[in-house]
Amino acid sequence: MTIFPAIATVTAAFVAAFVAFLSSVLSKEQKTSEFRYTWLNAVLDDIAKFTGAAESISGTAWSHFKTEGPEKAQVFLAGAEPQIRDMLGAYYRARIRLYPLEHEEVLKALESLQALFLKSDIPDPAKVDPLVRDIVRTSHEALKAEWGRVKRGETTFRWIKHISLFVIVLALALAIGFAGFMALGHQSPETATPRPAAEKKALPVVKDPQPRPPAEKKNLPVVKDPQRSRQ
Repeated sequence: MTIFPAIATVTAAFVAAFVAFLSSVLSKEQKTSEFRYTWLNAVLDDIAKFTGAAESISGTAWSHFKTEGPEKAQVFLAGAEPQIRDMLGAYYRARIRLYPLEHEEVLKALESLQALFLKSDIPDPAKVDPLVRDIVRTSHEALKAEWGRVKRGETTFRWIKHISLFVIVLALALAIGFAGFMALGHQSPETATPRPAAEKKALPVVKDPQPRPPAEKKNLPVVKDPQRSRQ
């Protein structure tokens, strides 16, 4: 019985160390998920700024080109240089934040729209709109997977969650089994059920198979009183 306190002490130390390890890992993975969520919102914001500015600038410049001629359109583009600078800044921020292998389709769509603005003097909205729709489609498909990863948690977090659940179930099973073992197999002397005393069995009487003859009575000599004989 003296070994059980030692086992309980070792088990408590192990559980405390395991809980501390889980807390550190889960806090790190929680921070990683928060950073990923912030990164995802920033990428979406940059793509929205880039595509929105591209459609606005191209539509207005093309309208000036059709109604007032190419000179007015060029004047408008020259005056819209700050907006174009912000548009290209959003493009390069999104490009830097995206990964070449995981977001290859999104990067190609962004490069196509950026190349259209750099090559032509007055971008045609009929060419800009399909590129914008392509960017929206590819971004939605790629970043939807990233959003799913944020909701599910990081890979390490998911593994730790499953392992923790298994350890909890195992600990409960061991605790129940240990309690049952102690209750049934190791009762204390005070609580143990007294056993009835064993009944004494009468030993069988062994008879002598050869009966012995009765012992002969010997006549003892009579001793006379000397005083009575003198009288």
